[in-house]
Amino acid sequence: MTGVRRRLRPDASARLLDDDRPDHPGGVVEAAWEDRYDGEPPEGGWPQFTDEPDAGSIVHFELYSEDPAATRAFHEAVFGWEFESLGEGGYTMVEPPTPPFGGVLEANEGMPTGTLAYLLVDAAGDACRTVEEAGGQVLREPYEVPGWGTMAVYEAPGGVLGAVWESAPESSEPRSEPEAAGTTGS
Repeated sequence: MTGVRRRLRPDASARLLDDDRPDHPGGVVEAAWEDRYDGEPPEGGWPQFTDEPDAGSIVHFELYSEDPAATRAFHEAVFGWEFESLGEGGYTMVEPPTPPFGGVLEANEGMPTGTLAYLLVDAAGDACRTVEEAGGQVLREPYEVPGWGTMAVYEAPGGVLGAVWESAPESSEPRSEPEAAGTTGS
């Protein structure tokens, strides 16, 4: 691998990291990009991460792991990610070199082992109605994460889990520890 990529290139090729290993750290299977594209960038340049993403963009992710400590150690060693524990709830913030940022926590009945992508929407309730109209199923109705925003969890046709995220308006209110998608909520 030539290194961790910091921008998206649509013509780059990808390969799974050691896909035949049954002992992936924490049970999370991921892929890394190896940049093999030597051509010129497309008109307008390569897509870049932004502080003001458009609706439909991935703005956060969570790694649900059978062993969060092993998953954390793996990502620190291989990719140089930084982590910050947010207290006794077991939620650890993940900071890769570029956004989106995310979290790592223990898989549970509500959220099995895997990666959950959070997609930015204008209104979580409207997005949930659209999910259902398109053949998906809302697994967790929209709920507020005080000071952060509103989220919901869905299953797309084919069984892929995802989350929608409606950011809270800018406020001077202090932010509390965010709630993970697989918890029962209040």
